[in-house]
Amino acid sequence: MDNAHRSLGSGGQVSTLLDTLAHYGPQTRASIRTRTGWARSRVSQVIAELLDAQVLVETPQEATVGRGRPSTQIALNPVTGVVVGLDFGFRHVRGIIADATHEIIARSEHDLHIDYSPAQGIGAAVDLVEQLVQMAGVPRSRLARVGAAIPAPVDTVTGTISVAGMMPSWDGVDVRDALTDAIGIPVVVDNDTKLAAYGEFRWGAAKGQVNVLYLKLHSGVGGAVIINESLVHGHSGAAGHFGHISVRHDGQLCRCGGRGCLETYVGIPAIVNALAPVHGDISFQKALQLLRSGDAATQRVFGDAAHMIGQVAGMLSNALNPDLVVLGGALSVVSSDLMPEIRAGLIAASLPVNHETKIAVGELGADASAMGALGAALDSWLVAR
Repeated sequence: MDNAHRSLGSGGQVSTLLDTLAHYGPQTRASIRTRTGWARSRVSQVIAELLDAQVLVETPQEATVGRGRPSTQIALNPVTGVVVGLDFGFRHVRGIIADATHEIIARSEHDLHIDYSPAQGIGAAVDLVEQLVQMAGVPRSRLARVGAAIPAPVDTVTGTISVAGMMPSWDGVDVRDALTDAIGIPVVVDNDTKLAAYGEFRWGAAKGQVNVLYLKLHSGVGGAVIINESLVHGHSGAAGHFGHISVRHDGQLCRCGGRGCLETYVGIPAIVNALAPVHGDISFQKALQLLRSGDAATQRVFGDAAHMIGQVAGMLSNALNPDLVVLGGALSVVSSDLMPEIRAGLIAASLPVNHETKIAVGELGADASAMGALGAALDSWLVAR
């Protein structure tokens, strides 16, 4: 494919079209015209060249409207290669493999113990990649890129973890180079929450949006911002620490050394601890059961947490004026039930211009970070071509 690509005469137009298809997946000719701003004749010419070179394929659209000629979609040729997205969790490595058309071929997961070492994590990743390639039934030579989501801020320029202590045994490790050397394929790395947001932007609740605010509600609270369709990383890759926005200046002490951080009130340990005086030592799953059963104390604890989440979303909306706020992470499973409290918190803390900001629950669930890593791998592969 690379040689065919280089031999074509359309230059930057070829790259623009490939970029569009790599980012958005299979498209009709009409949608390609809309996304590129090209005239019908230019779209037809560039597509014809790439179809002849077998860089692209044309397939029937899944559904047609009306009685006219059925629409077809243009896509990257799936035989050109596959990519893998990895999500390094605190106790696992999850992986997804897909082809150039964005079709997921297989997924798998390897369990690890908490605080696993770099050698253990990288070893599990190597095994997982080989397993996914075998599950996909493709030659190893067709593996073009790997993306990796890391549960710590990542400096995307150097490929290293930029905030010491988030993964203590990984401090000072060049994650990108270490994975690239071990897997034998170029690897792109980024923070897991940012890539979860990117996954929702590419394929989930934020698809089609331009400016997105993402909150990951889990044991801690992470966040990410997408502005003009691009992830915001900040100076050292540490943008998005929304869990450490103070909601009470004299509040509880946080692990970061601050007081009243959002995380100390809405993180899963905080919610479970708040229920202890009434229900004792219970699990988060038990807390969810109590919430759904209508237990008054549990409804109050979750309702207060939801209001605080909305407040922080409102404050951030004042600064960023997003099209959409997406809620992900384990707590998001009950976010739909708590939406009135979240909305009330947002309205209480935001300007009227932001009162109608849309709020959605993430659609990708536990796959969000791996899907975002998959998207980053596809992007990196395209740029290299």
